[in-house]
Amino acid sequence: MTITLELSPEQEQRLRETAFRRGLTAEQLAAALVDSGLAAAAEPPAPNGAWPDGQEPLAIRLARMQPEERASILTAAAERAAPLYEADLARPWDERELTAFSEFDEPVHEH
Repeated sequence: MTITLELSPEQEQRLRETAFRRGLTAEQLAAALVDSGLAAAAEPPAPNGAWPDGQEPLAIRLARMQPEERASILTAAAERAAPLYEADLARPWDERELTAFSEFDEPVHEH
């Protein structure tokens, strides 16, 4: 099956960069992401409707996955979050929203 996706330039760049880092083509990575998304969507709802709208918490879905699939999903999430954390770390420590300080910052308290 062939599918055409309209990606923003930023999405295309992220796809190509992520694929390159993993030693894949953009097409191979896109297919792997579709596969993992379909696997997650195929999870049956909890018995007796324990989860609203049949949606298990992500932690439970991750725990049930094969290690390779779980690693792929967590790696992709970390790669998506990395630019946000890098941008936050570039701000003065008292203006940060995601991190309070890092090991590279000046000490907050004087000794």
